[in-house]
Amino acid sequence: MPVAEFSVCEEVTLEEDILKDYKSEVGKSPIDIILLHNRSSYIRVKTAFPDLDLSSKTVVAGSLGAAETMEKEGLKPDYLAKGSWASIAKVLDEI
Repeated sequence: MPVAEFSVCEEVTLEEDILKDYKSEVGKSPIDIILLHNRSSYIRVKTAFPDLDLSSKTVVAGSLGAAETMEKEGLKPDYLAKGSWASIAKVLDEI
């Protein structure tokens, strides 16, 4: 059986200085709404910003999988999209 292989996405590790700059920006900016479009985005945000209190923000889960991952850690998303970018846009328009 022929097989075609291709990359859908590539994970890039940030250099420490860039991550430090991002953390500084997040600390300075008033963030009210956070969109976590899938499971891995939630994990990456928790890893990169361990001190970010997501429970004090309006959290949009972009998919059921993202919501389930959050709920396992005691965070209930305020809004839930259906997994497509169109459904995420619709939720964001309603906020």
